[in-house]
Amino acid sequence: MGAANGGEWQVRRFLPSGKLDPSFGDQGEVVVTDWGGIGDTGAGANLSSAAIRPDGRILLVGYVGSRFVGSTRKGVAYMIMKQLMPDGSPDSSFGQENGGLVFGHHSGASSVALRADGRFVVGGFRQLSSTGPADDGILIGMTADGRRDPTFAGGKTITIPSAGRKSSYLLDVDVLPNGRILAVGATQNRVLVIKVRGNGTYDRSFGTGGRAIVDPGGKRCRCSIGRAMDQDKKGRVIVTGYVSSADLDGAGYGITMRFGKDGVLDRSFGSGGVARLYATPRASRYATSLVDTAVDSKGGIWVTGNAGSLSGKNRKAVIVRYLPSSKRDRRFRRGRMTIGLGEVTTGWEVFRAGRKIYLSGRYSRGGSDSFYLKRFKLRFR
Repeated sequence: MGAANGGEWQVRRFLPSGKLDPSFGDQGEVVVTDWGGIGDTGAGANLSSAAIRPDGRILLVGYVGSRFVGSTRKGVAYMIMKQLMPDGSPDSSFGQENGGLVFGHHSGASSVALRADGRFVVGGFRQLSSTGPADDGILIGMTADGRRDPTFAGGKTITIPSAGRKSSYLLDVDVLPNGRILAVGATQNRVLVIKVRGNGTYDRSFGTGGRAIVDPGGKRCRCSIGRAMDQDKKGRVIVTGYVSSADLDGAGYGITMRFGKDGVLDRSFGSGGVARLYATPRASRYATSLVDTAVDSKGGIWVTGNAGSLSGKNRKAVIVRYLPSSKRDRRFRRGRMTIGLGEVTTGWEVFRAGRKIYLSGRYSRGGSDSFYLKRFKLRFR
């Protein structure tokens, strides 16, 4: 489990009992504060994603030096990649001597996925300026030791361009068993899913020329974002995210979508391929945002995020289990569970391990932030 807190990354490893693993780092925790010579991290550090290699090494990606003020990014972002040994010490074989890599300024990593041969791909963003209103989405191929992969897109970056004040992002990346790569995010305020071949060229059998772009909010939508994805046993792509409504001053609702293997919305799911979640009143001062999803061994679709007032106060984590039909599973807490551990509680990641589902997030109480990890047993047929 990893998270950012101020100007540092905090990585913790837990035993199956839920206790910290004392063999990892300092009694179960590793704190990363070395940013490869970047002195002032400005707005702090952002740990976006992690992947565990087959040999137990831990690859971390994110960025430092930038944050959002309203809808505009402020400060110069530096993309950071770090790799830890299984015991939590820096992996000196990766990047620089400290086991890290500053990939470049005016860019940041949002997600990472490993390839079968040890190479990996990173999805993220590129700033157009340090105070600009928009970012471009990017997808980068890397070698196992942290160099640009010359066999992926000819060693170049796949770019999803912005337009004016409408940003593009790639927020989640996954490598399929056949070596092809899926990435989800947003392009110019619409949900985007792309599929590329192992060499970085678009898979034109998916969507339109390798891209699926949808706008589930329609004309009333200020923006639609795809935050995370997973696949079910039939190879269908589950995407979760949220919609901000123009007529409700930014308030909105969570969305879960299902695409076929061909990149076309599965209209047998939800309403026209989209299941909408309102975990708050449908009013201008409330919003529901979904940020992660996982498909369990029974085909159930778990989604998590947060719901509450736009002011940021009195927000709670929300978790839902959908049946493959898109109906909420009423056997799971009557269809929806909320968690409130403090003034603000968020659900950040949901993942499956065997027959158990784990939920992680953070909460604030008394002016300090803490993190939590919760486990659910899968008892549904």
